[in-house]
Amino acid sequence: MLVNGLAIPVTFVISALSYIAGLIETFGASADAPESEKARILADGISTMMNVMWLWIPFAIILGCLLGVQIARHREAASTRLG
Repeated sequence: MLVNGLAIPVTFVISALSYIAGLIETFGASADAPESEKARILADGISTMMNVMWLWIPFAIILGCLLGVQIARHREAASTRLG
């Protein structure tokens, strides 16, 4: 259960690191671009990263539901052993 409980924060950390890496890549690509293309490259990259950033939420919800089911089953098994 501990590993499943840690999966939710790890999902957020991986998402945040992906977001930061995408922004670094976007700003790096715009540094070498001509002046007329910089705004378009930055807008596309930042827009994509903002959309991708929120993808951790469905994974966290799914993992949270699975963890809740696991805890409920664990409590049920413990109560049947005692009673």
